[in-house]
Amino acid sequence: MIKVDEVFPVDIRASIGPAGTIKRLFQNRDFFREAGYAMTIFVNHLSRSIGIKNFYELREMKKLPEHNYVFATGAKRKKLVSRIKKWVECSRIGSYLFLRYKVLKGVYNSVQSYIDTGRRPDIVVFHGYAECYYYLKHRQSDDCAKVVVFFHSDGRDLSQLHVSFPRLDGSKLMKGEDAHYLFVLQHVDRIVFISKLAKNAFLEMHPEYCVDKISTVVNGIDDIPVLRGDFSSEKKYRICTSGTVCHRKGQYIIVEAMKHMDKSVLKETHLTIMGVGEDYDFLIRDVETSGMKEYVSFLGNVPNPMMHKKLCAENIYCLMSNNEGLPIAILEAMRAGLPVISTNVAGIPETVDNRNGFLIDPSVEQLTELLNHLPEYDWDRLGKASRKRFEEEFTFQRMLDDYLTLFNSLETTAN
Repeated sequence: MIKVDEVFPVDIRASIGPAGTIKRLFQNRDFFREAGYAMTIFVNHLSRSIGIKNFYELREMKKLPEHNYVFATGAKRKKLVSRIKKWVECSRIGSYLFLRYKVLKGVYNSVQSYIDTGRRPDIVVFHGYAECYYYLKHRQSDDCAKVVVFFHSDGRDLSQLHVSFPRLDGSKLMKGEDAHYLFVLQHVDRIVFISKLAKNAFLEMHPEYCVDKISTVVNGIDDIPVLRGDFSSEKKYRICTSGTVCHRKGQYIIVEAMKHMDKSVLKETHLTIMGVGEDYDFLIRDVETSGMKEYVSFLGNVPNPMMHKKLCAENIYCLMSNNEGLPIAILEAMRAGLPVISTNVAGIPETVDNRNGFLIDPSVEQLTELLNHLPEYDWDRLGKASRKRFEEEFTFQRMLDDYLTLFNSLETTAN
């Protein structure tokens, strides 16, 4: 039996795509065992909280969490966290402190605790460059595990990090992270992307890497039948969006575009925002002060078991991300039979084209133009095409098969 360790030093309750993938892998460990791979998954578990600071321990995953992570409890705490994250985004020193001590130190401590277990897997899998870098630099000298790193990005070098911390571009810290990233590329056994477009973008930037070292495991999710029940609104065009409420995901673009819509179309339109994040409180205040409260609703954190039902209550999905890998949120919308309006970035064009929706730039002007023409399109037909594409291309069973192909290609023998 070949031993595989998945090391994911993130709170497993986080409402992010990779956390969902890890949970689905956990549920399908028997699939891998039947193929000769014994998979063990290590994730961060919340150990205690002091004020607004959470402390985590990296432990083997024994069961699925009952709920996904809630951004903050209580209005005062939520506002405080939101303001801190906004300061981090706008301040160079705030960005430095957050990345260096909150993100990187936390990751390194978690990976060191994994190394301290003395485990000797045949394959070890990471889902980020930072944890993979620390492992490669500090693992035991007799550790011969094949190392795999997944990049949940658009294939450009650390693009999400540079988008999240623009104030640090050119800094010594960011240059150091760029060097760590290149070290990982040079020393891992396999580099994996979650979309074909990301893989191609990477190879354009790094033609020096052998194609055989680069793989794709395109995202997929479990199939659930479409459940049409009560509508979320009486409006004709029920638009929804989901995911972390932040600048990168572009919820503010949707709200701004709606402010500029023709009144005759706007009165038949409603937007539901699902998710929480650093811009959540600010976006709520913007909607209230701009007189858009009648047209926009906030559901906050939606538990994973409820997401499908909520999506099925809408009839159009919109995601205005300016940087992505291949969003699980879009796959969830396609599974629910929703047409998709999204952006022409990263792996999104692998999921959306003129058969099941529209691709535009992450632009208020372009989205406003499209929304003003809502009555001209057959959204029901586009939604049915979304569901068909999901069934044919993006099920989790297909992703499991890709994962298995990846493991088999490493030519590893059991210890």
